[in-house]
Amino acid sequence: MEADKASVLLGVPGNNICFGTVAGIVGATTRGVNITLENSRGSWDNFNTLLADGLNDVRSGDPQKSQRYFGMLHADIAPSQGWVDVLLDVLRETGALLVSVAVPIKDKRGVCSCGIGDPTDPWGPYRRLTMHELMKGNLSGQNETFGETFDAASLGYPGWPLLHNNGCWLANLNHWAFHERDANNTLKAFFNFPKRVYFDTEVERFKVAGLSEDWWFSMRLHELGVKSVITRKVCVIHEDGAMAYPNNIAWGAYLNGDEDTAQKWRKKEPGNESTGNDSKEQPGQGGLAAPVGADAVLAGEQREDIAAEADCGRAYQDVSGAGGGLFPGCGSITAGGWDAGICEHGRGREPAGVTAA
Repeated sequence: MEADKASVLLGVPGNNICFGTVAGIVGATTRGVNITLENSRGSWDNFNTLLADGLNDVRSGDPQKSQRYFGMLHADIAPSQGWVDVLLDVLRETGALLVSVAVPIKDKRGVCSCGIGDPTDPWGPYRRLTMHELMKGNLSGQNETFGETFDAASLGYPGWPLLHNNGCWLANLNHWAFHERDANNTLKAFFNFPKRVYFDTEVERFKVAGLSEDWWFSMRLHELGVKSVITRKVCVIHEDGAMAYPNNIAWGAYLNGDEDTAQKWRKKEPGNESTGNDSKEQPGQGGLAAPVGADAVLAGEQREDIAAEADCGRAYQDVSGAGGGLFPGCGSITAGGWDAGICEHGRGREPAGVTAA
């Protein structure tokens, strides 16, 4: 096979990297893409350092650097082999400037940290995708169907912001939009964790809320008119100690869409004027009600060994015993060598609030 002539600067933030992430780095390409690895060597959320290095490469004038793509892989994301190749193909086929992989949040709801932004409320999403919706290719309450790769229009929201997760993504930083600055020479699209103090009129108390860095970045890209897409063509596992949350099977407690944002979209969709659950999907359909072993682990109960064959050809097995968890069924990982003490997962278990990404 002829080698792919593309060049990628791959940024991995943080110091504590899971074994599945290491395997993803080693197996990032199967067709000879030139990958330069960079670690931020600082906090797990030091994304801007890596982004700045990617932008500086483009501006360097060095022919070996100026045409590079920029990618990022979080230290708790285990992607399937050849994932960089797949994302390169998606960018080339769609003409998009950025593609991210749909990644589930690390709890039993089965909600992904990607979706549609709210044009009227920058502090929260309009709706997020669930794993049931992602695998079915249809959002609850919507008539549109979408494939493995999609944009906001594919989801039935043309012109709306597309919210990305930055755990596994690839971009072509050669486009001017990524270099656009304001009057103070501040980059317009970067990672930020904005906070606000607001008054909750229902309980009449002041509260603090924040927006995730990747959704902030997504909103800025939308304002700049950057074409972006999300894909599930890359299989990933979102690792959390003894638990693992895959993106290639239907699972999760939320069977009829993102319940945390349903007050925004469910009663407003055509044909769904009521505030009740009017989705055609019935409880009990669409796969597991929670990630494999989740309830048992959370309750401290005995787990059963199971294997679920996923559509990318990789199996996931729950290995009982101390240090066990869900691992890629490739035969290269054994039980007993993986526990929460080895891997520090940055944000850890995501909170239940809708601003978590």
